[in-house]
Amino acid sequence: SKAEIMQDKTESKVSVFEERILHAVKIICLLSLIDVLIILLVQGIARRQFFIGETDIDILTCLSIIIAAVPVALPLVLQVTMALGAGKMAREFNAVVTSLPALQDISSMTILCSDKTGTLTTARITIIADSLWLNESFSGDDLALYGALASNRDKKEDAIDRSVISFFDKHSPPAVVEAAKQFTKTRSVGFNPIYKRVLFEYSHPVYGKVTVAKGLPIKVIDTADGGEDDAADQWK
Repeated sequence: SKAEIMQDKTESKVSVFEERILHAVKIICLLSLIDVLIILLVQGIARRQFFIGETDIDILTCLSIIIAAVPVALPLVLQVTMALGAGKMAREFNAVVTSLPALQDISSMTILCSDKTGTLTTARITIIADSLWLNESFSGDDLALYGALASNRDKKEDAIDRSVISFFDKHSPPAVVEAAKQFTKTRSVGFNPIYKRVLFEYSHPVYGKVTVAKGLPIKVIDTADGGEDDAADQWK
């Protein structure tokens, strides 16, 4: 729905770069707490400063370590640095950056493979019915049905969803269209560059709960393939 699209756009996305920075910050904070604990044990107990009332210097030292270990300005520095980089890309390369996390992900790439056809220039993708790959368990109608269930009809700016929905509308017989109406959507999880898949859950009067996923093939077949992620939905 349109509400889900707006929620997907307004959600705060954390890039891989930010996750690693935050992980390093957590390690530094943990080490500082261990350092503080050692100081309190050595100075306060081993040297008995707690028992003679000489604790002011120790407490001030521990507070200084804790305050210094918390990088209060780090998020601001990261955002300003990314914004300056985005401004340089706009001035020198005419590239408009709409998502700073995406910019961070792209900057960590060593090789970028992209389509050189109209996908990048006009965002047009066409599914050819005669070129579908299918195994013996599914037909072309099944693929069109589940592909449409794993797409958002309201997300018209998405070239992939638009092409899948267009293929379903043009090539599906009336029986398949009626079968699609029996599925009631109960939950959806938008695309994430870390999870590399979208997920839709439906309820069906005959099949019960049905989960449909679309995305990177290896992640759709096995979510742990290529490295485990922390998504709530996992399968193999």
